[in-house]
Amino acid sequence: MDLRIDERRLVDDAIAAVSIPSFTGSEEPMAAWVGGVLRELGLDVQWQQVEDGRANVVGTLPGSGGGQTLMFNGHVDTSYSGREPWLQGIPGFQPQGFERDGRIYGLGISNMKGALCCYFAAVRALREAGVALRGDLMIAAVAGEIEKTQQGDAQGAEYRGYATGSRYLVSHGGAADACILGEPTENKVVLAHFGTIWMRLSTTGPFVHTAFSSGRVDENSIVRMRPVLDAVLDWLPQWEEEMSYDGTRGVANVGAVHGGFGWRASRTPHRTDLFLDLRVPPNVPMAEARRKALEFARSLDGVEAEVYVTAPGAEIDAAHPLVAALEEAHEEVFRAPPERDVTRWFSDASVLTRYGIATVNYGTSSGLPDAELGENLSVEGLVQTLDAYLPAYEFVERHSVHVDADAARVDRAVREVTFRDVPVVRALILVRGLGAGRADEPVLDAMRRRVTVLEDVPGEGIVLSLHGRFWRWRGGGNEPAASAVVDFRVDSGTLTSETRVHVPDARSRRRFARYWRIVRPFSGLTRIAVLRAAKRRAERP
Repeated sequence: MDLRIDERRLVDDAIAAVSIPSFTGSEEPMAAWVGGVLRELGLDVQWQQVEDGRANVVGTLPGSGGGQTLMFNGHVDTSYSGREPWLQGIPGFQPQGFERDGRIYGLGISNMKGALCCYFAAVRALREAGVALRGDLMIAAVAGEIEKTQQGDAQGAEYRGYATGSRYLVSHGGAADACILGEPTENKVVLAHFGTIWMRLSTTGPFVHTAFSSGRVDENSIVRMRPVLDAVLDWLPQWEEEMSYDGTRGVANVGAVHGGFGWRASRTPHRTDLFLDLRVPPNVPMAEARRKALEFARSLDGVEAEVYVTAPGAEIDAAHPLVAALEEAHEEVFRAPPERDVTRWFSDASVLTRYGIATVNYGTSSGLPDAELGENLSVEGLVQTLDAYLPAYEFVERHSVHVDADAARVDRAVREVTFRDVPVVRALILVRGLGAGRADEPVLDAMRRRVTVLEDVPGEGIVLSLHGRFWRWRGGGNEPAASAVVDFRVDSGTLTSETRVHVPDARSRRRFARYWRIVRPFSGLTRIAVLRAAKRRAERP
């Protein structure tokens, strides 16, 4: 199986995507374009009308059955519209994409339309290669992820972010077992991110003309806010310390202040508001964090407090199979293990994890804006990230047997097969120079000593991974190593073993191909022997 990436189409799609304006609240045209791409890919497409002018679109590649559902999730809304005064004259912050010197520029390319286009390219490669997956593969393009909310006079769809689209998604059929979010993580595997509390602190005072304010300066709501701000600045380090997570210090910010009217400075303001952004780690319940924030606020004299955003963080078990698969894929592409990270920004994982969807954030460079050209991503980084989402296996072998027993019994049987049950396997291992296990040792136990376990689910099966220069007798040499994945799976009365091998460079691929022509019959013989021995064990009275 050779999965080929159409780099030109990937770039063209990315430029097209960033050229469609999709500021928060106006995502529907972008959703319509995504829907067209998904239909072109032959996916089952679901349109979710979140509200007027806003939609999610979900495409599903149906699996053959018996596998889990993997979601690729990405938001289509952009942080800015491009009309903001401070963005004028910066082309990369406009909804008009272009390519220059190996980079793609345009509003939303890094956050996160580039990742969406990687999802399309991955499915296109699978379809063109005729790959049949056991589980469903889902692409969800969602509205309203950007960190913003309605407050005060700021009302309407353009202020409804913080996972608005993903909340609609998961309550209207968008359920999956696991999810990859292609947020810009600099190709780090993000195992957790913080959530947040937004809190308003308000002071009040008389609304009087300047002419009558003599001797009343201490009553001015802005002046009354000064000791409040001092108290906040003294308190924030305590919050950050208490809200630390797994070696990552908490963080908080004074995000905004509002008081009075610039167009009428002849009046003292009746109210002054201070707005705080208090980040909350994923292992602290939001109720507890809210209580701590309000305890501080209520200790301040003459201050009114309101918590108006409670957006939880998210985390995934580092031992989850999705993490292992992503890390292995990253290492195949980048030739080094990925860094793990905990971030203090928000993502839709906040909602997805609460619906039981194990979610990892993993995407290409942060695309920090060029001072003159604005938001951008390198084409190479985009392609590498796509390769990590979809590593190619050039050599595949699959065998299966029907077993008249329940799944748990079959899975137990394959784990109990010993070298005594399959003497041919022991002989082939000995000939290969890898030593041989004891006759009473289970074959899978012997395999575990030489491999990495990617997934092990009792009653369902096991997935193993190994790396090496298999075409060399003792595995020496300095060529790039090949990667192999071997699994034994139980599904609906069928026990299956599949071996997939990826060889990264053309020269080594030719060498492995010659080796494979010789070894493949014997490799198949060992798999078939184990499957038949497991069948015999499972079907014993």
